[in-house]
Amino acid sequence: NPSLTYTITGYKNSDTSSVVTGAPTISTTATTTSNVDSYPITVAANTLAATNYQFSLANGSLTITQAPLTITGASTSVTYNGSTQTNNTATITGKKGTDVITVSGYASGTNAATYNDILSVSSPALANYNVTINNGSLVINKATLTVTANNQSRVYGDNNPTLTYAITGYKNSDTSSVITGAPILSTDATTTSNVGSYTITSTAINLAATNYNFTYATGTLTVN
Repeated sequence: NPSLTYTITGYKNSDTSSVVTGAPTISTTATTTSNVDSYPITVAANTLAATNYQFSLANGSLTITQAPLTITGASTSVTYNGSTQTNNTATITGKKGTDVITVSGYASGTNAATYNDILSVSSPALANYNVTINNGSLVINKATLTVTANNQSRVYGDNNPTLTYAITGYKNSDTSSVITGAPILSTDATTTSNVGSYTITSTAINLAATNYNFTYATGTLTVN
């Protein structure tokens, strides 16, 4: 509580507070844990005295207003892992004493995308706060799949074998069904290429997946 004060009015002529001795007793029922409301400030004469005056006492009031409470959701960035992920962190600023503040409505999602909090607050003491909510977000970034050209071999003078590839890095229970399109595989080796090793490269073309980016690893075609 603030310091409780009083004012004396009604002095006659040029009289001032110097004609008064003693002081009243001022008190209130409000405590640190009192809820938002108005509480009486009562005044009692106590040792008040003045030769030429008698005293009438008027109570005041102590108004407890809402405290500011700010809820700030975290902005979190994670990588897709095939499971539901949740942004479950918020900073609570302005909570008083032992009040319990419960925050809900955190962003959650599975696929690669941006999900925004829709935060709400509950508390037995909620009426005592003026709440400001700053929603956070959960960004699920795409994971990475590696497209690797498979190593191949053939005999000099033969046609190149069918070039193939393998994709690794799937998360959780994902399979190749999450992918659309296919890479284009190529090599510099021709039917007349000499014995040696030739690089097999892959190009994305129309390869796509909702939750994945792609990296590419070359393979080798060995002409024997």
